[in-house]
Amino acid sequence: MSENTQNTATTAPRSTKRKGLIIGTGALAALLLAGGVAYGVAENSEDGTGDNDGSPRTVAAENQADNEGPQNSRSMPDAASFRDAAEQAVAEAGGTGASSVDIEGNGHEVEVELDNGGSAEVHVAADGAMRIETEDADRFDQQDPVLDLDTLDDVIDAALAASGEAGVSDGVVDSVSASDDRGVTYEVSVQGQDGREVDVDLADDFSVVATDLDD
Repeated sequence: MSENTQNTATTAPRSTKRKGLIIGTGALAALLLAGGVAYGVAENSEDGTGDNDGSPRTVAAENQADNEGPQNSRSMPDAASFRDAAEQAVAEAGGTGASSVDIEGNGHEVEVELDNGGSAEVHVAADGAMRIETEDADRFDQQDPVLDLDTLDDVIDAALAASGEAGVSDGVVDSVSASDDRGVTYEVSVQGQDGREVDVDLADDFSVVATDLDD
């Protein structure tokens, strides 16, 4: 019986308070030892360290909290996020405008047209950090048209409505580009929750020119 008591006392958490007691006899030592075990168990319960016992209930609750945190803190991309990323990228690269804005990782990838005829790819991270890769002008290529950033709200609304009519509900826009195709001003990619993707071509008045559903 004394052996089991000794093992329990060894594994019990230490109290944060120091005891100024002097042990006089073997009986008193045994009494204090038993009291120390009870005190350690009580303090362990009070400070919450005994609650995380690895039980399925505890582990499930912790996993649920971990999973809910990023989802609740993650904001869905919208017109404002596309516009902000484009404006930051154009200012950083010193360009004339942004020809496309894509969701990339935890930020946006922006194609910026430059004054010298070249272009720059600017990655704008969620924390505002930017990385730029420039490409020199090619005399055989023409510069891409740039987006009118003030129209992005209408562009995204029209693309989401078109993707819904194509059978993809609750979609998220992951790319907006200016287009030089005849009759097409905006090219928008919408990613569905089920993994399907819809490419939507819009005219300058935001009417739908074409939709292409990729199963």
